[in-house]
Amino acid sequence: IQNKATEVAYFSRTRSAHLTFYFLGDFGHAFTLEFSAIRNQLVFDGFPTMSRMNNNSQFITSPFFPQLYPADLSTEYVIKCHSKIPCRINLIFTDFLMGYSSILEFFDWNGQRLYVISGNIFRPSVIVSSGPSLVVRFYANGASNLGFKASYGFTLGNLDDLVMRSNTDCGGQVNNLGGGITMMNMTVEGPKFYDCLWIIQIPSSFLHRKTHLYVKVVKFTDFAGPTKLIMRKGVTSNEAVIETLKYPPGAFEKSTKTEHVVSIKEGFYVSLRGLFKAESRVAIVYAAFNYKDCFSGLDFLCQNMRCISALLNCDGFDHCGDNSDESPTCSEDPKDHRDFSKIPNFRFPKAEPYSDLTMATAVFLLCTFGLIGIIIAMTLLLYRVNMRTRHHRQIQDHIETIHAILEEGVGEIEEDIIIADEPPDYEHPPEYSDVFQYIRKVACGSRQKNRPVNLS
Repeated sequence: IQNKATEVAYFSRTRSAHLTFYFLGDFGHAFTLEFSAIRNQLVFDGFPTMSRMNNNSQFITSPFFPQLYPADLSTEYVIKCHSKIPCRINLIFTDFLMGYSSILEFFDWNGQRLYVISGNIFRPSVIVSSGPSLVVRFYANGASNLGFKASYGFTLGNLDDLVMRSNTDCGGQVNNLGGGITMMNMTVEGPKFYDCLWIIQIPSSFLHRKTHLYVKVVKFTDFAGPTKLIMRKGVTSNEAVIETLKYPPGAFEKSTKTEHVVSIKEGFYVSLRGLFKAESRVAIVYAAFNYKDCFSGLDFLCQNMRCISALLNCDGFDHCGDNSDESPTCSEDPKDHRDFSKIPNFRFPKAEPYSDLTMATAVFLLCTFGLIGIIIAMTLLLYRVNMRTRHHRQIQDHIETIHAILEEGVGEIEEDIIIADEPPDYEHPPEYSDVFQYIRKVACGSRQKNRPVNLS
């Protein structure tokens, strides 16, 4: 706001707004600011007629798309159809790059909730109301991403619009080093309308190996009605168009197979809308490559010096750009799998955020159970070692106790044992001569006692 503006109104798209005032002079009263908080609601009114039912500007987008939306955002979109003829509203998403925890709620004209969708899917199916209004509520829920973009249309009376019957169960996030996308035998009973989106972008884990991304439409033929394929440089529908293919082609349009190369960080946005029959054919080839550091065993060196993944060699698709990866010697290669290019819907991503989600989940569960098994085995091993150590310690304690008891018992026994004194000293026995003399003396004494006494 500059100079002497009398009144200016501004509506923020989020729940916060910042005001900065720059001035050079003094003001007695510079400005008056009035603000109020209102419901973040956007209303889209339509006035369709049988002659002019829709136009190309009927879109709803998340705030700031294709830039990041705030994590605390909540917005309500109300689409109304003003017509005397019974009217229905259809909503089809051209971009759906939301955070996993962000959600969208859809309510019919009578307040009944139709769907609740979070950001963990690649793209919702077509949303169709049963009456003249449709309410969409968007909650960021603490997550942030590029957001969404959807086109809405009106259908009057009992008209059976092809958009309402379109099949969006195709396309997806393409996030590998290369491959082919084919659409063959897409219908068996009568024509079928398809609305497909592909986002071809290499994961950040491969950015250190590859520098460029190559995409080429190699087949686009035999449709049951008007069909259009649009390729954009980037990952949203707001990016610049680099190729458009139409069926039937115009009088001055040439059918050429043009290759497109971008930086590995950019990616491609491919949209396809058209009427398919059994003979319809679509084939898109893509590959990540670089011009140096070609690793033996992991990479294949093309004749144009492009280095692609070795898994792309002899698979029936031209990933080099000069077809050098599909040489005549492929028939002699035991890894020849050129028949893959003839398989209907080969490498055809489904409507999930990642095409290898199931495999990643299986690997994660396998690793988790393996880790749990290792932890249990280590716990049992430690338990057994601990028990063996404890048992050994108990045995050692018992041995020491027994040894102590034995030592104490030996001491007591030693105390009870009486040690005999030394034998006494005896005199030497007399000689025989002394014994004889003693006997004589005793005999002589006996005779004197027995001699009669003479008293006279």
